Amino acid sequence: MTLIAYLATARDGRACRTSIIAALWPDREEAKARHCLATMLWRLKGQVGTRSQPILADGDALYLDSQTWVDTLAFETRLRKVRASGNVDLHNLAAAIRYCRGGFLDGQFAEWVLLERERLRCLHIDALVQLATLLGERERWQDAIHPAHLACALEPLRESAQRLLMMAYARTGNRGLALRQYRHCVQVLADELGVSPMSSTVALAQEIAGRGARSDILHPLPAVAAASPLKSALLESRAGIISALASFDHALDLL
Repeated sequence: MTLIAYLATARDGRACRTSIIAALWPDREEAKARHCLATMLWRLKGQVGTRSQPILADGDALYLDSQTWVDTLAFETRLRKVRASGNVDLHNLAAAIRYCRGGFLDGQFAEWVLLERERLRCLHIDALVQLATLLGERERWQDAIHPAHLACALEPLRESAQRLLMMAYARTGNRGLALRQYRHCVQVLADELGVSPMSSTVALAQEIAGRGARSDILHPLPAVAAASPLKSALLESRAGIISALASFDHALDLL
């Protein structure tokens, strides 16, 4: 439900009615928008019946009942537990990822929805890369394939995920798949950004291919501008910035 999703994005799950109607009904007059909100709350109460109400009121503010389960909140709660453990908690990391079953409010395109959708998408990709990395460090490369593959599907331009998937394929005896993934990475970067892979990606492909490999195995596409790896590196750093902002928000919550 859109209202529950909006409250889930608010600090402490609480927001005043004015901000709610501005976000959910931006094109309607305030009186009509407040009527829409009242109708939504009435319908929700009817659907829940005698069970505990998921949304409670405190004067002009609405907030989520502490027992209301929301997948995005459960996702971030698990991620906080991972951070508290020193980022080595495979159990909570895998559990967090399982809560990600689609984009935030798919089919809706309000500005606040788009911002939250992108924020959660970046956190999801970060979690997948982190899980694949931890599994690889434990030599569980077969298990690392799925999260690395999903991270590449969600963000093909993220070379750290591409390298993880290449390594996972290679370490499980699928050198052909690893090199095919490299060629796919080269193609995507060229098509979407007009850039070359980072030197670390190329070096990994060369290591997987081995000495004496044919040049067309590693370089099947025309070369692009020499300065383009800088663009690729900047794109890679973008995901790190998103992750840092999420940690910053978490620190603010603790103050």
